[in-house]
Amino acid sequence: MQPRMSAAVLAALPLDTHALRLTGESMAELLTSCAIGYSATRLGLLDGAAVRSLARVVFNLFLPSMLLTSVATTVSRGAGSLSALLVVPLLAWAQTALGVLAGAASLRLIRTERASAAGRGVTVLSSFGNSGVLPLIFVHSLFRHAADAATRQRAASLVAMYLLGWSPVFWTLGYALLTGASSPSPSPSASSPSSFPSPLPAAPHASPADLRARLARAVNPPIVACLAGLLIGVTPPLRRLLLPSAAGAPPPLPLYRCLENFGKAYSPAAVLALAGSLATPAAGRPAAPHELGHRAAHVFAISLSRLVLVPLASFGALHAALRLRLLPADPLRDFVLLLQSCMPPAQNAVLALQVGDEPESAARMARVLLAVYLIAAVPVAGILSLLLQQYAGRLGLSIPR
Repeated sequence: MQPRMSAAVLAALPLDTHALRLTGESMAELLTSCAIGYSATRLGLLDGAAVRSLARVVFNLFLPSMLLTSVATTVSRGAGSLSALLVVPLLAWAQTALGVLAGAASLRLIRTERASAAGRGVTVLSSFGNSGVLPLIFVHSLFRHAADAATRQRAASLVAMYLLGWSPVFWTLGYALLTGASSPSPSPSASSPSSFPSPLPAAPHASPADLRARLARAVNPPIVACLAGLLIGVTPPLRRLLLPSAAGAPPPLPLYRCLENFGKAYSPAAVLALAGSLATPAAGRPAAPHELGHRAAHVFAISLSRLVLVPLASFGALHAALRLRLLPADPLRDFVLLLQSCMPPAQNAVLALQVGDEPESAARMARVLLAVYLIAAVPVAGILSLLLQQYAGRLGLSIPR
């Protein structure tokens, strides 16, 4: 009797089986890539030094190349409605703020101080979702039909514009929280185990060297690439020199094509850096049972924030803004924003720790991320199915039933 009742309940749920299948395929692709990177590291094909070098190449070349070309192309093709495009980075900031609030609520639930190392780690992973790799995988999977080519292209452009707002905040605020240099001064929390990096410096006055280091972190390659892409997209002479024409003719200078090729390496290289960090054992003593318990609490708090609180808050805030006419109607923009709201935490958190030369923290962070990604597979599939059912008709998508 119970199996029949369970089957009836599942059948009554408004879940799109095609969306569930596509979501499962996308998650399986990501996890399989992680498994390949994990195996390569365990077999000795990659070591810790190679993973850190790969992370730096991603940070300094592949990610900036992808951001510059995406933003430049998006802005140039939407020059007639630049204000409509520029609202997306602002909405990315608002959604990040919702993540901060969700993280604070989750931390209260597990009774962890937000100012602690673990609290800052939970805050970062709650605030910043995987806003590049995974949404682009979903966009290309869901809109793969020829009839949806224009929708797919614009959806990918909206993801790039979201990154224009997301990247500067992550690589300043998020990067500082994760990798801020700390002095080894004793403190009550210094001896307590944590799954996340050590605290930020508590010194009241920053030295000139500290200020220069913070400025260098703020003006980093991903942010410079976003700004350069925006400048190229709005400047006609630069567009003619660097960007392909509407007819597909190559630009006079080959720089754009070269950067576009480098940008294509961002997704696999970032996944490989994540997998390599997971497979690289952390130095020091093995984790004690109570440490694993703390890590389980962190995983619960992050999952609650990213998969429940942020999607609900984003849905409510977006529909309130539409009802109050604070935003113009744009179903595809709304779909992309809600898709971003349910993404699991940013794998760039591991990349930031690798760039900050904290391989042990990166390995611990990667293990927490892997647990959250495994948990996220089913909730993300369900949320995406509901979004498709709500927006497919308004977008004219070719979603088979």
